[in-house]
Amino acid sequence: MPVLVYGAKGEVIPPSKDGLFKFTNANTFWNTEQHPSGRRVSVPALDQHVIPAGLRAESIELIRQRIPKILSAGRTPDDWRLCWDAISPDQNQLIAQHPDSRLSTLFFATAGSFHSWKFLPTIGKYVVKVLN
Repeated sequence: MPVLVYGAKGEVIPPSKDGLFKFTNANTFWNTEQHPSGRRVSVPALDQHVIPAGLRAESIELIRQRIPKILSAGRTPDDWRLCWDAISPDQNQLIAQHPDSRLSTLFFATAGSFHSWKFLPTIGKYVVKVLN
């Protein structure tokens, strides 16, 4: 079964060998905390299994719109988890040297979009090009 991408709203990942489907919700949100510098930064929640009720309801509706039979007879997802992802404004991956010359030996290979994970097998060669 292929990965099903549904209109930039999320994905259905094929079942694992245990028969578990993974549904993603491409909703963007922030969990901001005060940094010692005084800036507010978005950081992962301490417990990735605590999902706001509104986000659960939105996710169930996205599943219902794509594969309604999977939620028949009042069935709901067995497990919930927030997976933290760094999205860039243009949803392209960032593979670059730090712009501050004082940090010239620091390189980034980050960001992208909610489906950047699928590029992990091939992205290494591009990171090496930046490092060379």
